[in-house]
Amino acid sequence: MAKPNNSSSRFLSHATKILFLALTTMLVTITAQAAAPVGQTIWLRATSTGLFVSADQNRGAWAPLVADRSSVGGWEQFQVIDAGGGFIAFRSVGTGLLVSADQARGTFAPLVADRSHVRTACTEVLADQIPEPFHWLLVHRNHMTKVLEAQYGRPMELDVIKQHLEDDLYTRKIILRPQATDAIVEVGIVRLNFRFMSKEVRDEILKRETPLGAILIRHKVLRKVQPRWFLKFPANAPLLAAAGATFPHTTYGRIGTIYCNHEPAIEVLEVVSGLEKTFDERVI
Repeated sequence: MAKPNNSSSRFLSHATKILFLALTTMLVTITAQAAAPVGQTIWLRATSTGLFVSADQNRGAWAPLVADRSSVGGWEQFQVIDAGGGFIAFRSVGTGLLVSADQARGTFAPLVADRSHVRTACTEVLADQIPEPFHWLLVHRNHMTKVLEAQYGRPMELDVIKQHLEDDLYTRKIILRPQATDAIVEVGIVRLNFRFMSKEVRDEILKRETPLGAILIRHKVLRKVQPRWFLKFPANAPLLAAAGATFPHTTYGRIGTIYCNHEPAIEVLEVVSGLEKTFDERVI
């Protein structure tokens, strides 16, 4: 079983932040979004009506944000807050509270300025703190593709959500589903250095048809999977939403390195949904 070196929790915490920053950089590289005006006060105007969004709590403590004001006052102003991990949050100037999109209110729940703090994107955990089935799915040195196939009894289908290629560095956000289903069993962010791979492996990866592990195995690449840290994600974690999916329950993942021919060729964040083994077939 792969376990992180827990000889120094302080070192682990620092190292995790560094690697997590690297993964956030990967995510930002793919999305290529413009920098947000962190620290500034803004207001939002609906293009359809020309009216400003208001968080007027005279409607009630949990009143939704509504675009119904013709001018800007305290209720209509929002401060842009750095939420960490490449994310931002809006704080209502009128209430001092943060805007949330809590789906516990319902699938189509409104935005409400009702939170005192930004929810943590994820927390580091030790391998023995991970419950089943997540422990079986994550705490090992195998390719995640093969473990998921063993868990769900069918091949995995790859869906590349976004990708970015610059010279030999290739970064992508991916989703894995059991074949012929719509069930998401893994969300991942992967950064590959093609300098350590053959042209044949590179070309097949860029086709975006086959999961990475299956390609490396088929081409008999000498490889070693090294899990480094394990993470716990809250329900509807925003980082996972940015990576391609959200889950309405607590999930777990791992950060690791895959060595190809003894070189650190691949960095990966893999988060598994822990779904039950039974699910509906895709209707075609």
